[in-house]
Amino acid sequence: MVFDLTQLGILALTGTGIWLVGRPESWRRVGYILGLSAQPVWLYMSIKSELWGVAILTLFCTYGWAQGVWFHWFRVERVLPEGPTQSPMPPSAAAVNTDTHEIAPGTAMTQA
Repeated sequence: MVFDLTQLGILALTGTGIWLVGRPESWRRVGYILGLSAQPVWLYMSIKSELWGVAILTLFCTYGWAQGVWFHWFRVERVLPEGPTQSPMPPSAAAVNTDTHEIAPGTAMTQA
């Protein structure tokens, strides 16, 4: 078995990058740097092995990792996780006035 630096680079950089991005701590943004730094290794490996589908996929992944670096390192405002949202009121709820039990004008009535 030959010691191959490309395999070690892919394992160390991509694996650690994905693990860090999934972490809840603030230092998860380091994972985007590691993931982006692994992309030249992926591209080298795929071209050397003539795996053209992997090479094209590497370009898409490079774009995704670069977006993470941009949004989490260079953008002025920080990206925060979304909070809980309220579900919108269904259209049928606004059509009936619950105080007087009157139906709003223009509301279509259907039989169930």
